Amino acid sequence: MPAVRATDPEIWKMVAFVKTLGSAGLNEKASGNPVAGKAVYESKGACANCHSIRGQGGSMGPDLTDIGRRRGLKYLEESLVNPEAEVANRYRAIRVATTSGQTISGTRLNEDDVSIQLRDDKGNLRSFLKENVKEIRRDKPSLMPAYGTALGKKEIEDLLAYLSSLRGVE
Repeated sequence: MPAVRATDPEIWKMVAFVKTLGSAGLNEKASGNPVAGKAVYESKGACANCHSIRGQGGSMGPDLTDIGRRRGLKYLEESLVNPEAEVANRYRAIRVATTSGQTISGTRLNEDDVSIQLRDDKGNLRSFLKENVKEIRRDKPSLMPAYGTALGKKEIEDLLAYLSSLRGVE
């Protein structure tokens, strides 16, 4: 970053702005019940199969420990209702078909000219030499199901309240 000539008050304004970049959801208040939302997270949504909070849960999806600090309610709702709207590259779905007839779905961890590594849909790390791979398909951006029809409006509101309450260690 190049040097910037700025007064002390201007510098403090820049610092305040940069601090807001990682705190999109801090000033929002969800309408649902976070306790009921935690129950949805743990049972109906089966979210913990893929996501973790404070080290508990799966590793297929993003860690949600501080999601309420990093993301606003609108983003969280879109992620639940239409998860394919925005998927980070490291969570995009991939399907590998081997020459022996196996088909493995998961998320790509690494790939080079010789091999490909992925985390399968059960969370296992898998590695394949490309000479043993018949096809690699990147046709579905998200492994996460859309919960817009699977959950009721109240359940989504509660789940949003719970996710919004996750602020990490404060």
